[in-house]
Amino acid sequence: NDNGTVITALQLDMSNGGSATFRDDIDYGGKLTQTGTGANTFKGTVAVFGSAKFIEIGSANTGTNFGFIGWNAASKYLFLGNSYNSAYNEDLVIDSSGNATFGGDVRLGDDKRLILGASTDGTIQYDGTNDELEIKTSADASEISLIAGTTNTYTSEIQIGARSSSQGEGIFFKTRSVERMRITSTGEANFVKNV
Repeated sequence: NDNGTVITALQLDMSNGGSATFRDDIDYGGKLTQTGTGANTFKGTVAVFGSAKFIEIGSANTGTNFGFIGWNAASKYLFLGNSYNSAYNEDLVIDSSGNATFGGDVRLGDDKRLILGASTDGTIQYDGTNDELEIKTSADASEISLIAGTTNTYTSEIQIGARSSSQGEGIFFKTRSVERMRITSTGEANFVKNV
């Protein structure tokens, strides 16, 4: 009763094994333990706050039987991990700028792409059928640059590129953004300087 208003704070459904429905919040000082195997459904936000708190997923929270999601409060980053070596290992770290750091290899299956740029400006893909590593761009003239030094103060740069027919089809080689040699679609090699 709330100031004369009847409130059903707790309802027990005996036809459903005694399932309980609470009218509002449940505050508890201990922990919730599920002994059954039914799925849990949450319609609101699930919040986990506190130091060294994790969401654990697995067959058991011992040894190497589970994975987890955690938050590093000191450095303010999210991490995912696996419990190998019976520890909370940070295998994938996502910092506050959205940068991701992997603790191991990043593997893509055959014919899966690493997509770079705002849309599909550039892709790296392994063609499992033809056993080829393919680097593609959406531009008619594509280049791969090998740079020594930073992008703003590089000391040396080699560029290898390919052009479509609309750009003068062929393969070209540059140093410091200046073309030095081109191989045409007919197999001719043209050098800017004497050989």
